[in-house]
Amino acid sequence: MEHEECFQILPMKPGMARALTVVIILATLAITTTVVNSEYHGDLIMGLLIIVLPFLTLSIFLPYALPVKCPRCRGKMRFHFRPAIKTENGEAPRFAYICEWCRYDYEWEGASSSSSLD
Repeated sequence: MEHEECFQILPMKPGMARALTVVIILATLAITTTVVNSEYHGDLIMGLLIIVLPFLTLSIFLPYALPVKCPRCRGKMRFHFRPAIKTENGEAPRFAYICEWCRYDYEWEGASSSSSLD
């Protein structure tokens, strides 16, 4: 299946892509934690390999891999990481899906989120 065909079959809005990313990562963590605890009796090295490595890999690459369509123009959106920018209210969001055509951006609440544990 080509990437274009996949994009036409599974167009997602940015919010749905974010929710799907969280669900996939949490499901992976639950399964890998169970495997390490039951098969390897909580071994540290196996925990790092089986739990932490897939978590980091999915966290970094999954937002880039999911096909996302712009809610305004239905164009393709790409995930971007932005360096921190200081604003008068604090830091600007660091993660965003940005449309290739109309430049609309859907920002993920990064460091500026009110839901953080600060």
